[in-house]
Amino acid sequence: MINVADAGAERFKVFGNGSVYSAGTVGIGVAPSVNKLTILTGGADDFFSVNADANTGVEMRSGTAAGSPFIDFSNDNAIDYDARLQLTGNDTLDVYGASLRVLASSLCVKSTVAACAGSTAGTIYATNTAVQAADVAELYPS
Repeated sequence: MINVADAGAERFKVFGNGSVYSAGTVGIGVAPSVNKLTILTGGADDFFSVNADANTGVEMRSGTAAGSPFIDFSNDNAIDYDARLQLTGNDTLDVYGASLRVLASSLCVKSTVAACAGSTAGTIYATNTAVQAADVAELYPS
């Protein structure tokens, strides 16, 4: 085991089984990391990070060249993915390989959050039909 301490406080450990502990942040391909974990995947603006601020989150950025960052979900190793979320344009997030369900809530598709205030919770059914209205929760086109 390798143990690094500063003023008596443990900062970094490498265990015999290959596990690593860091009391601070970890940067792979970048140092120092401003987030808990940052992995540089290409140029300076191409990275994966886990944020360390009050808005804990995960960020994937393809910033130095046009790219399409994605997240794959799979419950087995039979195929590449069962579901994929992929940013395919500046404002376009696509869902591949799976259905998108909104459970125990309402679905609002409008231009602002404020425009969704008071939206009716309900079910929208569409089969080869375009639904175009401000509040279509009670419309069931066939």
